[in-house]
Amino acid sequence: MTKMCKLRALTMLMFVFSFCSVFADDADDNIYLRMIDDAEIAIKKQNFEKAEQLLTDAISFQPDNPNNALLMSNLGMVRFYMNNDSSAIITLNQAHKMAPSSVTILLNRARVLSATGDIKSAVEDYNRVTELDSTVVMPYLFRGLLYLSNGDLQGAYAQFVNITKYSPSSYDEALAFANYYMCQQKYAEAKPYYNTLLKTEKTAENYAAHALCCIFTDDLDFASDDISAGLEQNPMYGELYLCRALLYKRRYLNDDAKKDASKAKELGVDASVVDSMLGE
Repeated sequence: MTKMCKLRALTMLMFVFSFCSVFADDADDNIYLRMIDDAEIAIKKQNFEKAEQLLTDAISFQPDNPNNALLMSNLGMVRFYMNNDSSAIITLNQAHKMAPSSVTILLNRARVLSATGDIKSAVEDYNRVTELDSTVVMPYLFRGLLYLSNGDLQGAYAQFVNITKYSPSSYDEALAFANYYMCQQKYAEAKPYYNTLLKTEKTAENYAAHALCCIFTDDLDFASDDISAGLEQNPMYGELYLCRALLYKRRYLNDDAKKDASKAKELGVDASVVDSMLGE
C-alpha cells in the first residue's frame, strides 16, 4: 500500500445541520421561528458566534419545545466549528439524551468524536446509526476508510459496497472508491472517481490526486492542467509540487523535477515518499 494514499474522509466527513419546520400559531412561536431562521442564515455565513447566541436564545425561549433536540445538535456543531471541542461534545451528549434515536444527532456526534481522536466512540455511534437506518451511508464510508487506514482492503470493500447499494453514483461512493483504488496504486480505476469529486470539490488535494492518476496513466496534459488549477487553489500544497516533479521527470526536465521535489519536501511532504516516487 503506497504512502501516497490519502484517507481524507476521517477528518472531512460532512456535518448534518437540521432545521425544523415550526408552525407559528402565536407570537411566541413566531419569535422562536425567527431565531431559528436567523441562526440558519448565520451558519451559512459562517458567523458562528451569532449562530451560537441565536440557538442558545431559542432553546431558552421555549425550553420544552420538542424541536430543541435538533437545535442542540446544531449548537454542538457550531461550537465545534468555533474550535470548542469539549463544549461541542457536551452539547451533543445533551442533544442525544433528548432524542436518543435521532440519526442526525448521532452522525454529528460521531463526526466530532472522530475529529477529536475518539475513534472507538465514533464507531459506536456510527454502528448505532446503521442499526436505526441501514440506508444511511456515512457509517459505511467512515468504517471503510478506517479499514483502509489499517491496511484492510477486504474490510474496506465490504463497507463500500453498501454505499453503492444505497447511494450509487454519489459523492460518497466516489470518495470511498477513489481512496480504495488509490491505496492500491490502481490509478486508472481511481481516476474517474477523483474526476467525480472534482465536480463537487475543486480543492488542491483533489487536483493533486487526480493529477497523480493522470501522470501514471500517461495523460500528461490533463495532469498539467490539474496541477495549475490546484496551485491556484492553494500554492502551498506540497503534494502538487511532488506531482509536478513527477510530471517534469516524465518530460525529461530533470532539473525542474529536482527543484519541485525540494519544494515539496520544504512544504512538508515526507522526504522518503518524494524520493521513492521519483526513484531516488
